[in-house]
Amino acid sequence: MVIGRKLSVVQSGCSIAAAVLTFLFCSIVGNLNTAQAALNQWQNINLGDTQDNGWALNFGDVNGDGWPDAVGNRIVFINPGSGDVTSGWQTKQVPGGHKGYFLYDVDRDGLADIIANTLTNLYYLHTNDASVSGFTSHTVATNIVPDHNTFEGYIMADLVKGGNGHLEVVVAYLNKNWVMYRIPDNPEGTWPSVRIVANGEDEGIGVGDVDGDDELDVAGGQDVLWWKNPGDGSGDWQGHRVGDVTGKGVDRCRIADLDGDGDQDIFTVCDAENNNVAWFENPGDPTSTNWTTHTIERVNGQGHGGAVGDLDCDCDIDLIAGTTTGAFETKVYENDGQGNFTTFKVPENGDLHNTGRIIDIDNDGDLDILGIGWLNHNLRIWRNDNEQVDPCGCCKDIQPEGECEPDAARRAAEPRFEFGWNGPHKLRLLDSRGRTVDLRMSESGRIIDSSTFSGTSGVYYLVAERDGILRKKRVAIVR
Repeated sequence: MVIGRKLSVVQSGCSIAAAVLTFLFCSIVGNLNTAQAALNQWQNINLGDTQDNGWALNFGDVNGDGWPDAVGNRIVFINPGSGDVTSGWQTKQVPGGHKGYFLYDVDRDGLADIIANTLTNLYYLHTNDASVSGFTSHTVATNIVPDHNTFEGYIMADLVKGGNGHLEVVVAYLNKNWVMYRIPDNPEGTWPSVRIVANGEDEGIGVGDVDGDDELDVAGGQDVLWWKNPGDGSGDWQGHRVGDVTGKGVDRCRIADLDGDGDQDIFTVCDAENNNVAWFENPGDPTSTNWTTHTIERVNGQGHGGAVGDLDCDCDIDLIAGTTTGAFETKVYENDGQGNFTTFKVPENGDLHNTGRIIDIDNDGDLDILGIGWLNHNLRIWRNDNEQVDPCGCCKDIQPEGECEPDAARRAAEPRFEFGWNGPHKLRLLDSRGRTVDLRMSESGRIIDSSTFSGTSGVYYLVAERDGILRKKRVAIVR
C-alpha cells in the first residue's frame, strides 16, 4: 500500500516531490497498522511543584509564542520553546489561590487565559499581556458544588453548533450532575449554564461523536453510558447504556476508535472495587445494548488518570492509565490497530490521578505524556523518545488527545492544506529552533505561499492556534 500525504511531517529518508510551498508527498510501502515499535523509551522530566494534589491540568498558548504551555493546579508553566523541554520553564502563580483547569483564549486576543475554580465559584482569569505579568480575575459562575471542593470531571469542547465560536466548558458536580457553561460575547459577566447529564458521576467525562452525527457526545457514569448531544445547547441529554463496571464507577473516560473500524469506542479506567482498564466496543448502532466489553487488565491500585493518542505514529490509538494507590505506576498500552494492547511501564513510576494528558509538548511531531500525581504534586513530562513507525507522518494529525486521521490518500488529494477549522485562526511558521519567521491570520489554513515568503528552503513548523487550542505540522519548504 502506498500512502500519499500533503504538507506533513517530513524527515530523513522521505522523498520530497513539491513545486514550491503547496503539496509534498511522502511514500511509504507497507501496511502501517501492522508495524509496531515498543513504547518503552520515555525521558522523565520534572517541572516542579503545582501546590496541590493531581486535580487540574491543561494546555494552551499563554504568551502567544506558538508553543504549548500548561496550567497545573495553582501554577502556570511557560514552555521554553526548546526541543528537549528539559529546562528553562518559567512559572507563574495562578492568583487568588485558585486551581487552573483550562488555558483558553476567552477574549480572543491571541493569549490563552485561565478558567479556574475555588470552592463554589468559577473564574475567568484574563492574561494581561504576552509577558504574563499578571491576571485579571472575573467571577463567571457561583453556587457550584464540586467534589472535594474542586472538579474531578472537566472537559472543554465544541458542543453547540452555530453559536459564537467559543468552546463550551463542562464540569461534574458532587451530586453527579454534569453542567455545561457557555462563554458569552462579554465573558466578564455570568456565563449561562445548563445541566446536560443528571446522575452521571462526579469523575471523568469522555467527549466524542459516538453516533456519527457530527455532534460531540459525552460518556462516563457510575456504570458506563453515553449521552447524545442534541446540538442546540439544550439540557438533559438522552442517555444510552454501554456496560457495567462493578464497583464505584468510571474514574476516567475517553472516546476514540480503538479497533480501526471507523466508529467511536469508549475507554475507561475505574477505581475502588474494580480497578479495571477496559474498553467498550461500539456495535455499530450505539443506541443498542450490544456493546462488547474488553478488559485490558486489572491494575494494582485504584485506577486514575487516562488518555488516548497515537503515541507511535502508526495510525491507531494507544492508551495510558495510572494508579493512585498500590503500585503508584503509569502504564502505556500499545494498540495493534485492532484493539489488542501490549503493556509498558513508564520510568520512575508515579500516579496521574485526574491529570494524565497526551500532547506534543516539545513540538517534535510525536505525542508526550504529562501528569500530576495524588501524592507527588509535581508536574512531570514523560517525553516520547520511542521509535516512530511512520517517520514521514503520512497518517498523523497532532492535536490535543492525539486524534489520528488515517485516510491519508484521500487527504492528500484535497485541494489545500487545512487544520480543520472554519473561520479565522492564527498561523505561525517557526524555524527548526522554534523562532517565528512568519505570522498571519488564515481563514482556510492554507500555508504561506512562495510569493510572500522570504525565507530559504528547509524544514519548518507550521503552528495553528484558535481559542487556545494548538495544532502543528512539520513541513518542508522548497524554493
